[in-house]
Amino acid sequence: MSCLNIFGEENSLTIKKREELDRLKLQKEKPLVFKKMRAMDNLLASGSPVPQIVLNYDYLCNFQCEHCCSDLFMNKTGKAEKADLKRKLTPEDVRTLANQVHELGGSQFVLSGGEPLTWKLFDKVIEAIDPERFYIAIDTNAWFLSKEKALHLKKIGVDKCQISLDSFVEEEHDLFRKRKGSYKKVLEGVANAKGAGMKAIIMTCLTKTRTYAKEFKDMLDWAKTNEVGVYVTFAKPVGAWENHTEELCGYKEIEYVQSLSKEYDVFTRTSGGHGLKMGCIAVKRSVTVTRYGDVMPCPYIHTSLGNIFDKDLKEILDIGIKLKHFSFGVKRTCLAGNKDEYFVKEYMPKTWGPKDKGIMPLDKVFGPEDYIN
Repeated sequence: MSCLNIFGEENSLTIKKREELDRLKLQKEKPLVFKKMRAMDNLLASGSPVPQIVLNYDYLCNFQCEHCCSDLFMNKTGKAEKADLKRKLTPEDVRTLANQVHELGGSQFVLSGGEPLTWKLFDKVIEAIDPERFYIAIDTNAWFLSKEKALHLKKIGVDKCQISLDSFVEEEHDLFRKRKGSYKKVLEGVANAKGAGMKAIIMTCLTKTRTYAKEFKDMLDWAKTNEVGVYVTFAKPVGAWENHTEELCGYKEIEYVQSLSKEYDVFTRTSGGHGLKMGCIAVKRSVTVTRYGDVMPCPYIHTSLGNIFDKDLKEILDIGIKLKHFSFGVKRTCLAGNKDEYFVKEYMPKTWGPKDKGIMPLDKVFGPEDYIN
């Protein structure tokens, strides 16, 4: 199987069934969002990026996980670092960003961090996005996802909870998260989210070794029984794992995960849902906005394409789409998480080392040879 189209068939009957049910529910609950999603195919076909926004409004978190990709964005020392004097997002900034995304035809926000449920202004951020115009998901460790909180999230417009589970062995997950009881909170959180009428999926990170572990297969069996999708992220050498490439997955592991989608509702960032098969979705279908306004190609490529305090989102996307790695027609797998990809060897190391609050300037990572024309 060619390395350039290894996700070409990863849209199994299980995934298609889930997608159909999701869209029927969306058409009923958020008709404007459904309409925008239907129009997205034509926009992409015309060469226009239509990214979901992964919003890191803040990096507050109640955990200190071993693999945190946002580790270097957090000021864990408590010192008054230079970056802490930089301008930070406000709900009004989020409103401006959401308006620009809406004008581009975008339809999705993912609130990430950190742990979004620790944000003091969480409700105001949701209000600023405007749930009538956007499908809203949150990345969460579920520690605060009680029945009451889940009902509140649904009431204010949250559609999906993406809940992190690092191992289906309770002791391993709790050790990884450095918080006893966190495993039980995940299982409770899934039930609470579903009970409130939100969609719940499991997010789990795979290393080369864990890909073939019985524990991972047990997780998939549990998810299938409970009708919960499993979103796989492949380990990446960033954040707390910066410079660690020994356990990265390659084409063999990625193809194995692909094969599992024939039996399970398991998918990745490059799965190509709803018939969209474009490989790496950075810039084209997803960008990450930091709490300081920088727009990154994805949560794992820590360089800034531009800052929303200085430029409109469209101007920033125009810069990103001219980089040959993120342009249309390049249907490679996850650039940052595949050890067999040249990008991991040639470009990811350029994002390591001393930088201003976790992010490397664009010209330190890409040169003139990386741009189209």
